[in-house]
This record gives sequence, structure tokens and C-alpha cells, in this order.
Amino acid sequence: MIRRNKIDIEHAKKAIEDLGAFFSRFGDKVVVAYLFGSFAVGTYTPLSDIDIAVLFDRGLPKKVVEELENEIFDGLMKIFKTDEIDLVVLGSAPLSVRYGVLKTAKIIYCNNVEKTVDFQTEVVSKYLDIKPYREEFYKEFVKSL
Repeated sequence: MIRRNKIDIEHAKKAIEDLGAFFSRFGDKVVVAYLFGSFAVGTYTPLSDIDIAVLFDRGLPKKVVEELENEIFDGLMKIFKTDEIDLVVLGSAPLSVRYGVLKTAKIIYCNNVEKTVDFQTEVVSKYLDIKPYREEFYKEFVKSL
């Protein structure tokens, strides 16, 4: 939903190329950052938002994570010159959201390959473990309608 400033597509495409440098400012606090959604797969329109997901180091206190989330969101709004940004903090996102991010994700910054691979493996494994139960629940739900 367009709130204030529509996205300048050409500016956004150029800005995406520089996001690695932006995230590198946070050092080892940010494990990995992904671009996902329409800008990652090339299906964006003037009504699209920019979808970014961040995995913070697990050892960070909640207060530090909240401060980083705010700082990153503010920085992204300045970089993209819009508030049409969806920032997902992967450590606190539901499993379905984490898996959804990974389905279209492009890595824009990676500080720790091992932690990134561990995260991706864990998400996919857990998601696939519960997939049959979720599908059965959905079938029963549809029958009840």
C-alpha cells in the first residue's frame, strides 16, 4: 500500500547494488541480509515495496536487536527515499515467513557463511517437517467451509 513516497524503480535498482556496504557497517551483529519478493525476482511494479530480511547474531540482547532494527529501517528509508520498505527480522519471524523469505531470497550481505547455511538448513528442514500436517489441516479446514 502506498503511504507517502512511491518507489523510484531506477533509483531502487541502483540502491540495491550498494546495500552490501550499508549492512557491512553493522559488523558481526548482522549475519546475513536478503532481498526478497518482487525486487528479488524482477516482478516489481510502481506499487511494489522493497522487501529486506535480516538475520542478527543470536547472542545479541533483545534491546540491541530492536535498536538495530530501527537504525536499519531508518537507513533503508534514506537510501531508497521511501517508506515503502518491509523489513523482516528473521530471528523473531514465524517459520512460514522465514521459509517464504528464503524461497525468493537473494543475499545482499553475508558476514558469516557458516551461520547463514545453518540458518537456511534449519528453516527448510523445520518447514518440510511440518508441511504434511499443515496440508492436512488445510484440507480439513476447506472441507468445513
